[in-house]
Amino acid sequence: MRYILKCIIAAAVSLFSIYATAQDNWPDKLYCRGGLADKSAWNPTKNYPLNHVGDGKYEGTVDVDASNEDSGDYYGNRSDLFFSYGNDDNRILSCPYSNIERFLTPAICEGPLQEYSQPENVYQTNGGSYFVNVDLKAMTVKITPLDTGNIAWMPEVFLVGTNYEEYWGRNGKSLPHIGGGIYRGTVHLLEGVNNPGYAEATVFATYTHRRDLNWAEGRYGSSDDLKVLQPGETAHCTRYYGDRKWLIAPGWYDVVFDMNKGEVTFNNVTDGIEQTTADNTGVRSGKGCIIIDGDFSKAEIFTAGGSLISKNSPRTDVSPGLYIVRTGYKTVKIMVK
Repeated sequence: MRYILKCIIAAAVSLFSIYATAQDNWPDKLYCRGGLADKSAWNPTKNYPLNHVGDGKYEGTVDVDASNEDSGDYYGNRSDLFFSYGNDDNRILSCPYSNIERFLTPAICEGPLQEYSQPENVYQTNGGSYFVNVDLKAMTVKITPLDTGNIAWMPEVFLVGTNYEEYWGRNGKSLPHIGGGIYRGTVHLLEGVNNPGYAEATVFATYTHRRDLNWAEGRYGSSDDLKVLQPGETAHCTRYYGDRKWLIAPGWYDVVFDMNKGEVTFNNVTDGIEQTTADNTGVRSGKGCIIIDGDFSKAEIFTAGGSLISKNSPRTDVSPGLYIVRTGYKTVKIMVK
């Protein structure tokens, strides 16, 4: 009996020793790969090592390339990011998901890892310099921008759908970048043919010429296709490689898209001839003009088609018609006679 017990203890000790040895036998380095600033593309590179700091944890920095419209890439100021064991292309670390949640930002900065025999399901992030943490025990990655002011956000994204200006057209409606990965613009949405009673919308974080080639690349929508949004509701949105769109009641909207947090809000544009917003800025129409009473430092006036015609002005002379006025706090429709 004692002999059997000794054998069991010896076997347990041996197994523990093997496990401990396996856990201690971490590689000295991992390497960042993808669309990096050294222009190595997906090829093996040792320019961006991640050093083992103990217990399966790795740290290092990486410079991600910012592809942009001038470079001819059109992908939207972002590039791929994945990891490898040295030059071994048969051991690649990237995302377990094929379609969703593979875009890392300062706010959405962590994700799971899975080992593959070749590069696939790679993460993406905006161009910039990042501190990278990889944990092989937990199989996770986290990236932190070294300078949030140098992240290569796109200058604009594009709302495409049943727009008044261009019904499911390739150009879409520009939502300019206002800072920190937030984009904002005024859009007039019409009822869609395929979904009676609702307008249809999606956001593209790619340049126009890219949509000539691919209507799925860099497209934001709901993980549930045809999700109905309520005006004023802030909804999570996913960069989804596929046909995803939101449904909302037709009308005028002040759209706020937060690429950093992965959120979108369609705020109703208020009707009225004269409005006073919550920041005590008054908006009224005069004879052939629009007048901003109070703080006009953030005031913007748009045509009904969404074209900017004036900003930061207490008075703007206009032709009779319908206009959109945004004060920085609220957006209103106003009729000039």
